[in-house]
Amino acid sequence: MRRIIVFFLCFFGLTAPGETVLYEYSFQNGPENWQSSGNASWSPEARRPGKNGSLVLRFEQEKDSLPAWRSPVLKLDGRAVKIGFWAADNYLRQQDYSYSAGISVKRCNADGVPETELAKVYTEWDNSLVSPYMWGMRTRENAVWKYYEMEIGPGNPFIRLFFDFRAPLVRGRCLLTDVRVTESTKKSIPLPEQRNSGQKTRLLLSSPASGGLFFQGDSLRFDAFLYQPSAEKINLPKKTYFHVEVCDFERNPLAEMRVDAREFTQIRDGEFYKSEIARKQKITPENHAVKRFILDDPAAKQPGILFLLKAELVSDKKVLASDTILYGVVEPLPAVKNPEKSFFFTRDQGVPYYDSLSTGGKSAAGQEFVRKMRSTRIATLDNAYNWSKLQKKWPGPILIPELLPEIPKNLYMPNIEQVRVARMIPEGASIPEKNPVFYAGRKGMLQFDYHAEAYADFIVEYVKRNHRAITHVIPSGLERPFSHRVPILQKKVYEELKKFDPSIQIGFTINFIRLDDFRKHELFRYTDFLNVHMYGSSLGFPFDDKVDPYKNFYKTVLKKKVPPFTLTEGAMRPPPGYLNYASGTVRGIWSLLENGFTGIYYYHQRNRTALENPDITDSVTSDPTSPGYDNYRFVQLADRPVFAPEIVMKPGSLSKRWRPGDGSGGGCSIMPTPAAMAYYNLIHDFDYLPFQRMRLRGGCKIYSFGDQAKNICGIEPLEGAPEQLLLVKSASPYVFRDLLGRTTRMVPVGNLSVIQPGKYPCTLIFDSSGDVPEFTALSRGFLSLPAASPGSELPCRLEPPFSASGLTFGIQLSGPEKIRGVLKGNETGFSGTIPLPADLKPGKRPVRAFLRKGDAVCGIYHTELNVPDSLEITLEKCVKTAGKEAGFAVQITNSSARQADGTICFEDRWFSRSPSPAITKRKFSVPPHETKQVFFQVPDEMIRMNFNEVIALDVLLSGGEKRTIRGRIHFRASPYVEKPPVIDGDLSDWNLSGLYPVPLERVRMTDVDLPVPENRNSPGKFYSVWHGDTVYFAVVVEDATPQSRSMDLNLWMDDNLLIGIYPWITRTGEKLHAGYYREHIGLHKDGTTGKYRAGNYIPSGGEKDMKNVRAVVKKTSSGYIYEIAYPVSSLFPLKLEPGGGFRLSLTNFDARDFRNVPYFYGELSYFGGAAVNYHTNPELWFEFLFVK
Repeated sequence: MRRIIVFFLCFFGLTAPGETVLYEYSFQNGPENWQSSGNASWSPEARRPGKNGSLVLRFEQEKDSLPAWRSPVLKLDGRAVKIGFWAADNYLRQQDYSYSAGISVKRCNADGVPETELAKVYTEWDNSLVSPYMWGMRTRENAVWKYYEMEIGPGNPFIRLFFDFRAPLVRGRCLLTDVRVTESTKKSIPLPEQRNSGQKTRLLLSSPASGGLFFQGDSLRFDAFLYQPSAEKINLPKKTYFHVEVCDFERNPLAEMRVDAREFTQIRDGEFYKSEIARKQKITPENHAVKRFILDDPAAKQPGILFLLKAELVSDKKVLASDTILYGVVEPLPAVKNPEKSFFFTRDQGVPYYDSLSTGGKSAAGQEFVRKMRSTRIATLDNAYNWSKLQKKWPGPILIPELLPEIPKNLYMPNIEQVRVARMIPEGASIPEKNPVFYAGRKGMLQFDYHAEAYADFIVEYVKRNHRAITHVIPSGLERPFSHRVPILQKKVYEELKKFDPSIQIGFTINFIRLDDFRKHELFRYTDFLNVHMYGSSLGFPFDDKVDPYKNFYKTVLKKKVPPFTLTEGAMRPPPGYLNYASGTVRGIWSLLENGFTGIYYYHQRNRTALENPDITDSVTSDPTSPGYDNYRFVQLADRPVFAPEIVMKPGSLSKRWRPGDGSGGGCSIMPTPAAMAYYNLIHDFDYLPFQRMRLRGGCKIYSFGDQAKNICGIEPLEGAPEQLLLVKSASPYVFRDLLGRTTRMVPVGNLSVIQPGKYPCTLIFDSSGDVPEFTALSRGFLSLPAASPGSELPCRLEPPFSASGLTFGIQLSGPEKIRGVLKGNETGFSGTIPLPADLKPGKRPVRAFLRKGDAVCGIYHTELNVPDSLEITLEKCVKTAGKEAGFAVQITNSSARQADGTICFEDRWFSRSPSPAITKRKFSVPPHETKQVFFQVPDEMIRMNFNEVIALDVLLSGGEKRTIRGRIHFRASPYVEKPPVIDGDLSDWNLSGLYPVPLERVRMTDVDLPVPENRNSPGKFYSVWHGDTVYFAVVVEDATPQSRSMDLNLWMDDNLLIGIYPWITRTGEKLHAGYYREHIGLHKDGTTGKYRAGNYIPSGGEKDMKNVRAVVKKTSSGYIYEIAYPVSSLFPLKLEPGGGFRLSLTNFDARDFRNVPYFYGELSYFGGAAVNYHTNPELWFEFLFVK
């Protein structure tokens, strides 16, 4: 039995021993002789309450001059020094994290005149904010302080410190405090001119394939770009070569080659050396080399698979440099008779260049990503707002300088009706509104009425001119409420275009519109297809509340055939991760095809700013400039310039050739992700194929598609369901395709085969179109592997659903080690062991196993092998409750047969009570098969209930191994109470003085030009307790402008709470589960409480409504009190027990205007991120732990 022993350790911010302080600035009583310019000021805001103040930089308007602070002259007398400081950023908007505030150190003369910049450190941009428009600034008590430092070498008589912004790309402020200059204890610090003077070589890989996709007939060409930034001439050691390896996304090796690195060329394009890329990286014609290599191995050319290409520059068995990129291969484009009938609208990812050596079309259009994906239809908003661009004045001519290409076919979505701002409407066509409002509250975007007949005429003319390309039109746009213009647009465009060409399909967006209005204005007479516009994602699509009512209306009222449906900008919301998004893409599209959707514009995105390194694992590196798109990354932009000389720019685009950052000219690379290849395979396998039926077998949905030529089934393991095993009865052989595009030829034995699909969807492509396969869910015979340690024998047992005599069973562990094992069977099954290497790294390994008769596969199994760490070290949260100290603990679990010894080293860059981080070291010793904890107490005055940061500690083991342990720490609890509160809006029975409320930490005005004053306190507090089978919430908010106008869900536009509840807790780095609860609670206009739960996000098995949730909203003299009781059944699968918990996003909507606006207008205050549309991310929500 494992024992847990706890050691307690307090730390209170002691200065490091032997540290000599030369200068120290706490700013407790003012700026202490620092000089300011621009909008710079002193503030009493303190990191250490009562012991310091802050210097503030503030930038709010484009016309403002950049603010700055300059220190007094600091005399060093040539000594080497360490400079440390604490900063807290508070930005309303930040387009580029590299433009955050920073401190620079400059050598100067005795009069303070700067001479040379010695070092600069930028403050860490706060990327916990999930949307540029739903962001908000922290209130003054909620600042999060972080520590920074830099070392300055000897030889400088005088220096000055400069605190400033490098450019006006921010809106908000940054605070600085506790600046300390100490004599350095390091023995040697290089001078600036000595840094980076070594011959370090960098390696960057790229390919000429647009979007990273080669056609199957292309030669697979790659360029290895080597450079040594500090060298005058590139100098590679003798006997240097490239080791090139290709593997799949699970790191299974597929091909390798060795390439001599001595023969290389330089970049031929002289314009490159003038580019920002070359200047930034200090690339000259002399200090670089480009080596071309071509992959010929057939295993590296299989279509439909996402490949990882890794190249290492090797000399004398040492790796000098390495890089890894991603690529894919697609089949040649087939001839398509009816491209307008494809199911798939693909988002354009095109670039204005093409690969002149490709077997694809010799033009940028011929090699666009859309075409490579086999898509023949496109739907984008690029031309949705083009009225005033093409018709400057109304009445007046419509000028269309360039027609759309015939392929791909276009879904035209004129969207002026949604936005209706002046710059989008031609002169003479706008009509001033009596009560004008800003579109979505955005300053400068005042909405106008307009002549709908004029817009209809424009739409008709634009479609007529582009009739070879445009096959579908949605005249009244996408996300808009009903107005007097909608029927005019729909009817006139329909009638005019049907006269011109009856084959043009006219659609109507049904969400945001009541079915009663659709029926009253007889819009069904002018509609060929119905569109659902989601503008984001959900766990499922709105079939129940949006699609089914229209289906019933057509069937029962009109007695007509239900028209086809299309989807625009919709997606399944998966937990974070590339594989989850790929899986969600497949699941979502199958469910749409099942429900009669014949056109699907999936919500594919790419990062806007190139990643420093491409993502080559399942983890998604956030793009700070577009974090809302992180979970929908269809392709990725990475900082890998394309050096291939065969790149040909589109006419007029030559100036874009070496533009950095956006991929438009090869200045960086566009690469596929697992979702891109999954989408390609979906189009390849399912496009044009009629849906037949869906069958539920155990925990799997079986989708059947087919016609006279093809017979295909999709298997979807249900989220949250246990492992599934399916017996397939079919005489026909078939191809099994997994989520990663890998294919296996399956040959049934006695008309039987078996599939264990694992977690992700898969596809079966049958040879015979006439054979209807039958599926049976089995209750036994699963492949389940026990956890196994490195160096051990892995026991394997399997009992197939038919005789194993004469069969073999082969197991493959994913990874570069090539761990394989083959077992022979008998009548009862298979049994044996597989040796595991002693150096096998801990973690979960995907496993594939194959049941074979001879060379033919008759069974395929997917599972995981857990390789536990013999010494597991984790960071545990210790939350704040009455009478209990808060902090965190390092937990060490020793599963080995030997004692584990070591030292924990914690440099406190988060909670220190002194100007410098306290450094604490603590030895530990854990006997075999025991667990110990070392507790670190955080001083009460340094605790912030909104703290939600990742901290790090180093663990030094006695054998010399060093581990860095990271984890997200907080102090939030939901404590147990002996007596449950009464839900009546009266909190006198809550014992609030014994609880630790969590403040609404951010405030955001919907008008982006009105940042909240940073000197205000939080407008609300949140409390939580639990008792029995119920968890209780209480929220107290300030609100000086009470507003309640609705008796339904539209109360979300008035005063209300938006609550997001994720009913699990997870460790840092663990994959999230699918689903959460999203709901609005507020007052109806008659004073009753309204509570509304969104049905499209709910976890599998969860309650879809709030009928069992008790809630009371009480209006007070200063605002509102919300009191809510959630039975555990209403938050399934929440574990209401000590050690359990949940994550919470809480947003207070404070409506500020009684005007009849179609959107909320006012102020948002929240913590955990505002859970709005696709910006929701439970990974950033605040966690609460149940304690007793």
